[in-house]
Amino acid sequence: MSQKQQKSPPLWRSQEFAVAFLPVALLLGSIVVAYFYLDYVNELDVISTLEQNHTRLGKRSIERRIRELSKDVRVISESQILNNYINDPSTTNLSSLSLEFKSTCKYRAVFDQVRYLNTQGMEVLRVNFENGDCNLVPEDQLQNKQGRYYFKDTILLSKGEVYYSPLDLNVERGVIERPLKPMVRIGMPVFDQRGDKAGIILVNYLASELLRELEGVMASEYSTPMLLNRDGYWLLAAQDPYEWGFMFDGAPSFASEYPDVWNKMQLSDEGQVNDPAGLFSWSTVYPVEEGSVSSSGSAKPYAASDSRLVAHDYVWRVGTQITSQALEQLSSGRMHKAILLYLVLVVIAIVGSLFLAFERRRAVRYLDDLKENARQLRAITAELGEGLVVLDSDGKVTMANPQAERLLGWTEKELLGKDFHKLVHTEPGENEKNCPIQQVNETEELVQVEDDRFFTKSGGSVPVAYKASRFMIDGKSFGIIISFEDITDRKAAKAKLTHMASHDSMTGLYNRREIEIWLDRMFRNMIRSNRPWSVCLLDVDHFKIINDTKGHQVGDKVLIMLGKILKQMTRGADCCGRYGGEEFLLVLPETDVTGAIRLGELLRKRIEQSFINVGDHEPPVQITVSIGIAELNPDMGDPDQLVSLADHALYRAKNSGRNQVCAEPSKVDGSSSYS
Repeated sequence: MSQKQQKSPPLWRSQEFAVAFLPVALLLGSIVVAYFYLDYVNELDVISTLEQNHTRLGKRSIERRIRELSKDVRVISESQILNNYINDPSTTNLSSLSLEFKSTCKYRAVFDQVRYLNTQGMEVLRVNFENGDCNLVPEDQLQNKQGRYYFKDTILLSKGEVYYSPLDLNVERGVIERPLKPMVRIGMPVFDQRGDKAGIILVNYLASELLRELEGVMASEYSTPMLLNRDGYWLLAAQDPYEWGFMFDGAPSFASEYPDVWNKMQLSDEGQVNDPAGLFSWSTVYPVEEGSVSSSGSAKPYAASDSRLVAHDYVWRVGTQITSQALEQLSSGRMHKAILLYLVLVVIAIVGSLFLAFERRRAVRYLDDLKENARQLRAITAELGEGLVVLDSDGKVTMANPQAERLLGWTEKELLGKDFHKLVHTEPGENEKNCPIQQVNETEELVQVEDDRFFTKSGGSVPVAYKASRFMIDGKSFGIIISFEDITDRKAAKAKLTHMASHDSMTGLYNRREIEIWLDRMFRNMIRSNRPWSVCLLDVDHFKIINDTKGHQVGDKVLIMLGKILKQMTRGADCCGRYGGEEFLLVLPETDVTGAIRLGELLRKRIEQSFINVGDHEPPVQITVSIGIAELNPDMGDPDQLVSLADHALYRAKNSGRNQVCAEPSKVDGSSSYS
């Protein structure tokens, strides 16, 4: 062994090894983080799509099953054997009909009961499905169902109409049957040969079969399926105690547990919502075919239905929930994989760096190895989603990846040797010492800036978030590494969320939370300055009637129109917002009650002259408002007292015939900025 070889440090402590390993380790860390973040985002997007597809599959499964049941009931009601019995209720015909009922029940194997009831609600014939077989119920055990809502609703139908009951639990002799039997009752009236109503055909469908099929269709490793009725109660839930809550007093509902999600479900037939409780997906099912009817049913054994429902009103919502804990596990699992992969890559990098250091000691191959390493490094950085720039100790660019070229507009060739700070990060009159990138060499710490901007070749700028750290080898600084990304979309999304948090989505005015903040702040300022200001509380006259008679779409148009009028007729210093469903609150600084009344009258007349077009064959809807006004009193302790006074004035305006402006307390003299 030569003297030179004896004095050489171990390969793992050599300068060649450090030069090869440190930048690769840093780059690998950036690559792993970027890869797993993008992989998480992509998988979450895929999972969201799958969950939405699961709800659609569940919807189609339910619709297909209900359509089959409807066909079964029509076949039974149109049976020649049934028709024979209706026109000739002999023992022979009754026996033939019972055999047909048993055959249908056994063949389908999904009906708990198949019944024929006369016009008085008395069961003439009933077949029960028990222990895998269909049994004819003895005559002395037949019951009168005249008091049950499903008989009352079905017997009223015309020929050819089908009745679908709500999906609820079976009740026998006034008590919910145990174990629980989910049921959908489907019925049709039947008629004799003279066209007179002879009774009804009613089948009890064992809906547990539908629920099991729904669970199978919507099976997912991430979520739990659920089925909700039109009132937001669980028909299928992850936890059994939550199911069939409407049949039991005091039981929770989905609508009460997740009110925000339920409200959004009612606004759209399908969609997804990210809630603190997790990711919810849903699709709306309309099981009842057009021309058929349903009703609201009743949880009480002998109560009538609250209301009759047409096909579009009979809805179920098929949904899934991925809990927030499951989403967190999805993220944390990737973190563990990222760490493991990074460690594996670091080990690989160490081995590679040792090999490279060994090769670099060979002078003959030094240049070739250096070029190969540069080529590999370029290939790695070319795939990064972030811009990456490496500076030397003087702040001059030594490397820029393709993403940096795309973001800044300069090619790497144009950037090489340029002062990075002066080229892309300085403004006229700026002190270079205040630049976070320039301070990296002094502080020797990683700098992370979440919101800054870099100038581009075109003369514009791009908003960026960046990290800057020293590039050290053997205690010697070789420059600075800067990784950055374009945050244009992120800033735009943040601005949009800020606006959505403070404004009403329908009218574009402030929402109640924001206007209350504005009102409280203005109240404190005006109390101190002893300046006049007032509030106007507007309420749309007969808004419920408009909604009930013209539909919620027309009601929405009314609110949107009022939002536009309020924006047009108020000053920039005023604050107006949607205070309730059809209530609007105006805060008027520097305005006494006289000016507020003047503005209120202008608004009232303008709104009275505005109309909402309903359709081609209907007259437009005229809108009027009642307005209550109150002026600030220095003795008031909080703004709620002022709003309460305006509410009293609004109440007087309503009781005085509506379409009026009332003030309380009012003073008709004084100055006003409204003319």
